[in-house]
Amino acid sequence: MVWWVNGLVGLIIGIITGAMVMYFKIKSSQNKKNKYFNFQKNQSELKVFHKELYNHFSQNIQLLSNLEHDCQNLYRHIDKSIHDLRCYLENQSKRFNGQDEDNPINHEKISVNLPLDYPMSTSSTRVKR
Repeated sequence: MVWWVNGLVGLIIGIITGAMVMYFKIKSSQNKKNKYFNFQKNQSELKVFHKELYNHFSQNIQLLSNLEHDCQNLYRHIDKSIHDLRCYLENQSKRFNGQDEDNPINHEKISVNLPLDYPMSTSSTRVKR
């Protein structure tokens, strides 16, 4: 009868040990599933963030390219304006100094007869009383 009791005690200890092992295996399996689910979720969020970041930098590159092009156009316009102004000022200074070859200025005095608002025959005599 002792062997029968020993077998029964061994069976109960085996069932308890098996239940504990199964509990920890299931718990670690669920933990792995949760970790894998979180990993997949984080990976999809990372892909979305990566796309947003890529689009952001693409837009920034395009804006900087446009800015560079606009600055180049501005500098060309300023350079052209400065050149035109310099030529204009040189021509004005030549005309002022009388050095214009195309249109020489005649430095003779020109008499101009301006109309008068009063008659020339008026005298400054006063009427005596």
